[in-house]
Amino acid sequence: PSPHRLAEASVAGSEPVSVPKSKVAVIAHTKEVNDVVVAPNSKVVASAGHDKLVRIWSFPEGKLLGECKGHRRPVWSVAFSPTDQVIASASGDGSARLWNLKDYSAIRSFQGHTGAVLRVCFLANGMQFMTSGSDGLLKLWQIRTADCAATFDEHTGKVWCIDIVGDRMVSGAADSKLCVWRDATTEQTKERHDAQAELKIKDTKIGLLVQEGRIEDALTLALELDRPGQMRQILSNYTLDVVTKCLDGEDKSAPEGEGDGKRRELDLRRWVASLKSAHLEKFVSILEQWNSNRKMSPLAQMFLSFLLKALPPEKLMAVEGMNAICEGLLSYSVRHQARIDALLQKTFVFDLVLQSSGLGLSLMDEFNGAPRQAGEGLSVKQIGDEVKHDPSTVAMALEAKQRRAEDALKQTMSVLHGGEEGEKAEMAADGDSDSDDNFAAAPARGGGLAAEEVSGSDDEDGAVAESRAR
Repeated sequence: PSPHRLAEASVAGSEPVSVPKSKVAVIAHTKEVNDVVVAPNSKVVASAGHDKLVRIWSFPEGKLLGECKGHRRPVWSVAFSPTDQVIASASGDGSARLWNLKDYSAIRSFQGHTGAVLRVCFLANGMQFMTSGSDGLLKLWQIRTADCAATFDEHTGKVWCIDIVGDRMVSGAADSKLCVWRDATTEQTKERHDAQAELKIKDTKIGLLVQEGRIEDALTLALELDRPGQMRQILSNYTLDVVTKCLDGEDKSAPEGEGDGKRRELDLRRWVASLKSAHLEKFVSILEQWNSNRKMSPLAQMFLSFLLKALPPEKLMAVEGMNAICEGLLSYSVRHQARIDALLQKTFVFDLVLQSSGLGLSLMDEFNGAPRQAGEGLSVKQIGDEVKHDPSTVAMALEAKQRRAEDALKQTMSVLHGGEEGEKAEMAADGDSDSDDNFAAAPARGGGLAAEEVSGSDDEDGAVAESRAR
């Protein structure tokens, strides 16, 4: 009976009102029934209860066909798939689950809400479904991968109900809002494809600019696309080409009429000065990343030098976060400088090894062009030729070579010790050489009589010279 008839009957009080009972009544759950839905084929009914169960009934007989167990909190909503024999459920445990209607087993679990999942609803294609939760969010799920495709945040309270018709969705929440949503998947897919096509066009354009010799324009386009790796590759290739042309003796200037006058030599300082504000901010952030890398730090330091020389301080200060960027650049630059100094000190070891063997380049530079004494600067063949005429030449050459090696070793040790330590080492070496000379001179003075006694004989003089040469 209608409410109007009930009101009239209560007022009149004469005619009895009969209320027909339901034909089938069953105890579906041990606690409250939170949701009930009829399948698209109108043959089964699914119910969600506060007892954490989802039960499937035959319709209209009301016979229990099976139940789905697995949720840890009350089940708030159920929904049938429009295409497959599966059912989705939303529970207070923060998850939505997909069940197989053939054996009533769980297929997948979808977790992402921070609170209870209050409603679940399939899209028309049957490959996605929506959920709403007590956290005020609506989430779109991919059934095949169990991934959250999108999250929608419009409500500020619990989203109690949602419904989907075609490409539209309506949601209602505790914040008293009723929101209408439209499926924009087609438009987003088209925009994504257009962006990819435009990106490919720009990639091709960068290659064409490089071929035409317009390196500055290619660098600007690569910077606009936020591709620091491609910028580094362009600079490396251009440098190798220039070096190759210089080694081959080719003319670096382009032929007349090539590129219709657009080809020009690369000037990095001019390119840095021509950057706009948006491009300059990107470039400064890229330099900060490059400066933190040991391999890329030389390139970053070169461009930083160009920035400081080509741009006024006012333009650099206009870059967002320039103070923090400068602090990072300075800290890493100190590290790079310390590493270069340590590497330079290590190179002295090579000088030590080369000079101690008498074959160092510094020795050649030091004695190159000086008047050659007897035995100095002779090759092995020349020494062999002179030995045939005068055996004493070998001894003189070896003495000269040893003397040069000792001098070079003293100089190298002085550089390695540095300052006072080097001077002390050199003074100690001079003192040792003086003592050796004095020690050698003593027997010479004592043996002067023997030398005078044998000076009259020519044969004995030759024997003494030969023994000294040995």
